[in-house]
Formats: sequence, C-alpha cells, structure tokens
Amino acid sequence: MHIIGTVRLNLVDKWNKPAVEASVQRMVDAERGGWELPEYRPRLTIAERAGYIIFKDRKVVIIYSNDLRAIPSSRTLSRYSDEAVAASHGLYPIQRSPNDRVLPRKTFTIPTVIASYMNAVDRADPLRSTNPTRRREKRLDMTLFTWLLDMAAINAFALLKRIAEGHPTLRIADTSTRSEKAIRWQQVRRNKKRQCEALDDVVRADASLHIITPNSTTHGNGKLKCYLCSLRRINKKAQFGYTTCERGFHVACFSAFHYQDVFKARSSALRGALEAVCRATTGEPVAFTRNRTNRSITSVDALKLPTA
Repeated sequence: MHIIGTVRLNLVDKWNKPAVEASVQRMVDAERGGWELPEYRPRLTIAERAGYIIFKDRKVVIIYSNDLRAIPSSRTLSRYSDEAVAASHGLYPIQRSPNDRVLPRKTFTIPTVIASYMNAVDRADPLRSTNPTRRREKRLDMTLFTWLLDMAAINAFALLKRIAEGHPTLRIADTSTRSEKAIRWQQVRRNKKRQCEALDDVVRADASLHIITPNSTTHGNGKLKCYLCSLRRINKKAQFGYTTCERGFHVACFSAFHYQDVFKARSSALRGALEAVCRATTGEPVAFTRNRTNRSITSVDALKLPTA
C-alpha cells in the first residue's frame, strides 16, 4: 500500500528525527519551492523505498512517502541531485505567489509525489465537505474513522466512473445488482406456499355433451367399431365410446368428428374423413351402423377417474 502525507515534527521517530530536523532548519532559510529528500531509516524495515521530503512552501512542510521510485544512496539528498529527482518520480511545475503576494505568480518545479498529493487533497476536501459522515467529531479516533469512511466512498465512486467508461450504464447496473436480484427471487420462491388446487379448477367444468368414455368390459371385450373409420370404409375397433350417440370412437377420430372447425382439414387423411362425415349427413348409406342400444358404452353416471 502506498502512503503519502504531511507529518508533524514531534511525531517523527527518534531514529529519523535528527536528519529531518537538520533539513527543516536548512529549508527555513531557503527560497520558496526548495526541498530536500532525507532517507527514511526504520528500526524495523516495512517499506524499503520510503523517505521524508522537506518542502518549503509558505511554511516548511514535512511529507512522508513510501512510494519512492528508488532507495536513496545517502542520508539526505538535495533537490539539485538527479538521484533525488528520480526517486521523487520526477518534477512537476506549479504556480505560487512569492513574498505572500497574489500577483504575479511564479512557476516552481516540485517533486511529482508532492504535486499529486496536493491535487488529491484539493479535490478530496470539497468532495468530503459536501456530504460528510459526521460533521462535529470530538475524539481523534472518531475523526480518523469518519475520514476513512468518506475516503472509501469517494474512491469507490471514482472507481465506478472509471469502470463505466466505454460500457453501457444498464450493463454495469445489471452486473452490480445481479446477485441481489437472484437472492431476492430465491427468497420469494421459498416464502411462497404451495396451494392445493381443487379438481374443478384443474379439470374445468365443461357443460357440453361431447364426452368420450372408456368402454365397459362387463358384457364383452369393450371393443367397438370406430364410427368415423366405418364411414371411411375402414374396419377398426376402438376402446372408447361416445355416450350420446352410443358409438365407438378412437380419440383422434372423436376429435376430428366433433370438432371439425378446429382442424380445418389440415391434412389429406383428415380431409377424407371429413368428406365421409359430410356424406353421412346428406343421407348416403352408412356402413356398420348400430341401431340397438350398445351396452359396451359407459354412461356418464358410471364414469370413474383412474386412481394412483
């Protein structure tokens, strides 16, 4: 993790404080824009490329950074040293007003890490002051905690805008909320109770007289000649019968015979069957016609649904 920020002199550890104090004394008498790079030497090495940058702005500022490009070869490097410039990621021009006057402004070159830090502070302070987490902190630990919360929210928003570049907004929104939608849908399905539907709601009440039932085997084998097949000069038997006219029917033949408008003669075989039906209605002789009561037909009152 890269860190950079200002440091108070009394908070500098005793191993690095002498070098930092010496650099501060030299920068007090230096012109505005001057800086030095003392090496940071920790008792326990955590970050190798770390150091203090003593920068002379309106006042002398101590800045700590563990994001140096290289490890300084000596304890303190002057700003005129090429090694100090390279370790500070180069120089960046800024404008400042000398001698505490607004105009004219003078251009200085300072380390890039300092320029990046100042730009980030100048941008983050207005963003944080717009909607801060807490406005009146009384304790230092709470101040640091709310500052971390605000910085996390600002960085998350900046990262989201960077990811959104070149991608549709809807796709990003769908990606970020896809898991929440899946969890919500699973919860709705779990909370939904299974309701047992009534038999009337499943089967539906049909008041029409077009009912086909399985033939009874009490007085025979239960097979009757299909009426529509007999009209087509085909001798085939069926195990189902029509309760109204007491004639045998295959299931397909029953559908074609009683629901002619639905089929609309979509096949040649069905057209031939419908022509046979039309001939029967005009009075032409019908083969294999039963005139007596058929005891193989199951009445509606005796109809029983299959059980498991």
